[in-house]
Amino acid sequence: MADLLHFHFDELDSTQDEAFRLLERATPAPFFVTALMQTHGRGRQGRVWHMEKGRSLALTLVVRLPSDRLE
Repeated sequence: MADLLHFHFDELDSTQDEAFRLLERATPAPFFVTALMQTHGRGRQGRVWHMEKGRSLALTLVVRLPSDRLE
């Protein structure tokens, strides 16, 4: 497996949004994005994501899988 690139931020709008921005700039996967604080994080199915400053770590992992492995 290739080395994992790591992008870390003290504060970020959303690790998922930053991952999409990195993909738009052709950042090669795999990589992960972490943040100690998210200001606009979101949970699954539209739920609000709450973080406590200094007590949480947000993480988004980006990997590429062959389309035949997706179901």
